[in-house]
Amino acid sequence: MKRALLLLGATAALAACANRSHSLPPAAEPGSLSLTIKIPAATSASAIHPAYTSPATKAVVIRTGLTTVSANVTPGSPNCTVSGSSTLCTFNNVGAPSPSAVISVTAYDQPLNGSGAPQGAVLESGAVTVTITPGQVNNVNLTMGGAAARVAITSLNSQPLNGAPSDLNFRVNIMDADGFTILPPGVYSSPFGAGAPEPVTFVATEFPFSDSLRFSINGVSQVFADQAQLNGPSDTYSLQYTGRGVISATLSVETLNHSSPLATATISPQAAFLPVTGAPPADASAVVQEAADRATIWFTEPSRAKIAFVRSGTLHEISIPSGNTPTLLVPAGVPGRQEFVYATAQGTIGFVIDDGTINEFTTPTHSAIGGIHFNPGIFTAYFTETVGKIGKLGLGGSLQEITLPAGEHPTAMDPIIGDFVDPATNSIGFIDADDHVTERALPTANSQPNGVAVGPQGSEWVTEGGAKRIARLNPDGLFVEFPTQDVLTSISVVTGDSGSPFVTATDASGNIELFNLDGSETTYNPGSNGPATSVGEAYNYDVLYVCATCPTGIQDFLY
Repeated sequence: MKRALLLLGATAALAACANRSHSLPPAAEPGSLSLTIKIPAATSASAIHPAYTSPATKAVVIRTGLTTVSANVTPGSPNCTVSGSSTLCTFNNVGAPSPSAVISVTAYDQPLNGSGAPQGAVLESGAVTVTITPGQVNNVNLTMGGAAARVAITSLNSQPLNGAPSDLNFRVNIMDADGFTILPPGVYSSPFGAGAPEPVTFVATEFPFSDSLRFSINGVSQVFADQAQLNGPSDTYSLQYTGRGVISATLSVETLNHSSPLATATISPQAAFLPVTGAPPADASAVVQEAADRATIWFTEPSRAKIAFVRSGTLHEISIPSGNTPTLLVPAGVPGRQEFVYATAQGTIGFVIDDGTINEFTTPTHSAIGGIHFNPGIFTAYFTETVGKIGKLGLGGSLQEITLPAGEHPTAMDPIIGDFVDPATNSIGFIDADDHVTERALPTANSQPNGVAVGPQGSEWVTEGGAKRIARLNPDGLFVEFPTQDVLTSISVVTGDSGSPFVTATDASGNIELFNLDGSETTYNPGSNGPATSVGEAYNYDVLYVCATCPTGIQDFLY
């Protein structure tokens, strides 16, 4: 922090400065208070000037007891002379503290106005209690606190490796209102605290909150996990990252009374991609689903005509009797066992159990099936048929169909509540307990909805592939749309380790997209472990996704 070195004393103490002056200030009276301020030259706005006041200082206000002295401190001002590249300003007989008084100095970046009042931004300020012994020299140092007005965050490792604990070390460059770096020693103060020193603080905000970041200063963890006091750039600041759970975080440098942060930096951990042990090659993987035990992963193997699951690192495969190509898989939610409903590209649908039992049924229309919802209360699987029907598969393999109005062609269906999307009518559809179907149009015309999922707080989310948007249907029935970075190709809802669900999707570029309830989007590029083609929830609250080209088709994405 820049420090203003203020020398206070009697005549003898000022002799050295006076000998360098072209004109002498009024003589100091023995035992009175005199003050000298040295203002360095401003070589550039980014220059660092140690141990002196800001080079931008043009006026000061000195208060001692009931006495106030306001003065300009630029070359040519009264009491000021040029010494080398600096300006020296000496003020004798500043008040008469006896035996002690508080002296305070505030520096401004503009000269006094026509009425002699200070104006402009505060650059630094300081106060000290002084004791004056009459008849002798009294030397007092006053340390100024720089007024933090601008902040630059540098050397922040903003992309730590997710899945591995690490320290995110960074530097903070604090500047005054004119862009000059404030150097230690001293205490940072803020010009936003109504004249009183105000703490300048770090705050880290995680989305969603998972307590994955903790502050440490000089190796000492702070009481508040996400907040630390800014003391000076000589301190070593570090965010201790646990390696898990952070989707994104924002580091802000702020003050309590300032309306907006002085500076922000975004922290977005890189994805750690861990292959699911025993998973088959990429061309044999299509869909991933988590089982109720949170320790088993189910997925389809289209090219092998199999349903597979991984449990305790061991791959289990169940062949489909018809040899058809499985494309969809949703949990049936049967208590006491792991059972799933699957569909194939050839228009068949069936039940599969982890003991190897599998039963498959052919739909009357042999239509392509775009989505499945299982209702455990009536043990019935609902599924969309693109020929304009909603199919029902019940106990014993009973098959029924609900015929939709002409021109409707439903595709994706939410596996939790059974709502579906219809690109042909640009709508989302609902099925009631009596199998009546209603549809509501999406706000954007021809948005080509291609996915639907029940999200946090009772909301529903619809991906609009033709509009480069994602829509949220609130519980009150209102639609809200958000633009997306790319066209979204799949959607799922994941429950994070904090217990809060959030929306995850893949896009046309093979990225993984994560959405908060307010529609804010975080993009992850799988790099060599991609592209991602579909996503699902995994054990340990991770996200599983399908990699279309990598050696192992199922990837564990530690968000």
